[in-house]
Amino acid sequence: MDPGTQVYLRSDPSRGGVLVGRTRHFAGREQQLVREPSGVPRWVYSENLAPARLYRPVEDLVRAGEWTGPKALRRMITRLRVSGSLASVMYSMEALVADFYPHQFRPVLKLLESPNNGILIADEVGLGKTIEALLIWTELQARVGATRLLVLCPKSLRVKWKREIEHRCGERALILEDARALRELLERTRRRSSFLAIGHFDALKPTGAWRPERHGPSGGPRDELADFLAELAQYADEPAVDLVVIDEAHHLRNPSTLNHKLGELVTAVADYKVLLSATP
Repeated sequence: MDPGTQVYLRSDPSRGGVLVGRTRHFAGREQQLVREPSGVPRWVYSENLAPARLYRPVEDLVRAGEWTGPKALRRMITRLRVSGSLASVMYSMEALVADFYPHQFRPVLKLLESPNNGILIADEVGLGKTIEALLIWTELQARVGATRLLVLCPKSLRVKWKREIEHRCGERALILEDARALRELLERTRRRSSFLAIGHFDALKPTGAWRPERHGPSGGPRDELADFLAELAQYADEPAVDLVVIDEAHHLRNPSTLNHKLGELVTAVADYKVLLSATP
């Protein structure tokens, strides 16, 4: 194939690029330099390239029996495993200090299949909802490089969450004392900082005077946080939090409460959402 030829990968027809015109031999096999649509060049084995003009939809290849060979299947499965894309495979089995039970893996798999990246875990008391939430966290770390965890809970549970995170994940957790601390933390996420933070409802929820369309003097740190979260949700290019876990989520069930409004504001700036409750 000549330089400038549009090509695609036989192992993944959705990806391709343009031949640069340079070749080399690596491990006894020929590679060609391909410039991807992003402009990044990379070396690809020649046998895994085909001219784009020969591209056919996967459905046609399957019908023709050209996509179902064991070699092609193994190549595809290997690529998916390495990229962390298989919903049925756990990539963080040994990352958490815990004695696991089969039911604790179901929420992870359900979240990965969720169309809105969210899940409500409503197991009974004593079935390990905290472990399930932290298992989701470690899985997101392994799959998508998650670095920003925010836990919202009643004030009485803050120390418990800090102890659980530090013991089971081996990472330091920060207890947020007030709304100003969370705002300052999220402002730093614009530089992609990492955090595992815990805040409680009463310290973070907006005041009763807060309105999204409010203009004029600030209502204090809690309303300033609410304004900041609303602005992030509307204008930020990416989520400010990778995973938000809301414990005792039944405290948010009434849409007219300030706890519910806090939940709306925080989940709007989070990529993944986990709600925990043992209360029907």
